[in-house]
Parts: sequence; structure tokens; C-alpha cells
Amino acid sequence: MSVFTLPCLAVAAAAGLRAMWLYDRLVRAEYAEHRTAWELDGRPGGFFWWPRECRLIRSGFARDSLYRSLLTSTPDWIAGSPRLRRCLRQLRLSIWVAVASAFVLAVATWGWVIVIWAQRLYRATGGA
Repeated sequence: MSVFTLPCLAVAAAAGLRAMWLYDRLVRAEYAEHRTAWELDGRPGGFFWWPRECRLIRSGFARDSLYRSLLTSTPDWIAGSPRLRRCLRQLRLSIWVAVASAFVLAVATWGWVIVIWAQRLYRATGGA
């Protein structure tokens, strides 16, 4: 096990949970302050927060769609609010930190596996 494994796992988990929490804040604000936009988005629920109007499967698909779209675009209902723009920036940063940590974790973990495999193969072939 690499020295990077536990720290990367902790950072990836913390950043992922923070991203879900920030997304919930955005959806809750859309629901409370921009109800028409929320309905046009398919009535998405959050990860930890669901309004009564949400339906499990339909709102889950709407959540996934909105979550992906927030990575690359800023809806009008967010653009008009400095508080929501800041929350969206933090959401995007948290997602990138989680992805980068998971990538480093994968490279560190599989890198050691490949090194060990290569050493065993080298020994098995007589070092030639």
C-alpha cells in the first residue's frame, strides 16, 4: 500500500461529500427562490435533501442531469446571485479535488501493483 492511499482516500471522500452538500444547497435555493426553473429542470432532488414534490426515479434523473450541466454551464438563476455563484464555484472546485485525489489514488495503488507484478515477472524469467 502506498503512502498516498489513505490521505488521497480521505481527501477524495471529503471533497465528494462537500460537493454533494453544495449541490444540495444549490437545489434547495432553486426550489425556494426559483421554483419555475426548478420545475423546468425536472424537479431535481438533492443527495441528502428531497422536497415532497420529488419522485424517486424521475427526480433522480433530473438530479443527475442538473449536476452534470452545472459542471460546464451557469444557469440564469445562479448567475444573478453572488451567493449562488460562489456556491457553484465551490461545487466545481470540490468536484475537481475529488477527481484529482481519486486519480492520484488510482495511480498510486495500481502503480505499486504494476511494480510488484513486473518484479515477479522479472524474477520468474530469470532476470533476463
